[in-house]
Amino acid sequence: RTRTARCGADVPQRAFSSLAAGSLLTREMGSTMMEEEHGRRDYMPNNGNNFRHALAEYIRGWGEGLAVEEEKYIGWRFIGTPRKLDIVIMNPQNCRSMAIEAKLQETSGSAFEKLSYALDDCMAAPIPSIIVFSGRYIRDDMKAKLISSGHGIEVGYENGAIADRYELLKQRIYIELGMNYFPFLRP
Repeated sequence: RTRTARCGADVPQRAFSSLAAGSLLTREMGSTMMEEEHGRRDYMPNNGNNFRHALAEYIRGWGEGLAVEEEKYIGWRFIGTPRKLDIVIMNPQNCRSMAIEAKLQETSGSAFEKLSYALDDCMAAPIPSIIVFSGRYIRDDMKAKLISSGHGIEVGYENGAIADRYELLKQRIYIELGMNYFPFLRP
């Protein structure tokens, strides 16, 4: 049986529970853990959460029928804790999936350490993963490290909107999910 046959027509509802089940963590367990962690499912938003949500909405807005979920538990980290990914996307046509870690740095601080850890974590994720980042306080050397790793894509973020000027994020998602990315190629 192929992955496509197993996927079925109701992918958006079943996709993430099957992803989680394949990585030994059920959707219900993830939901329960999130509720315990924050006290409720809809905890207070912050700028990082707003960036993650704007990114997910940007992807949903493409109208491609992709299943896009925010804050999903997929597998385990090397320290034995559940791995929560910011955004998980699945193509219902072929059941290919990928994850996005959304990182926003609008103030000075420990961005270098956080982003280095995020890159290591991204490379160890159980599904293909990238880091989508934005913010004026991300140093140029860290941007270069993320982009040259093949796991980082910089986007603009202003007034709650994502700016993917050259559609690099869109191209990467299309490629990872086995979609036709040829329209993005420039002559």
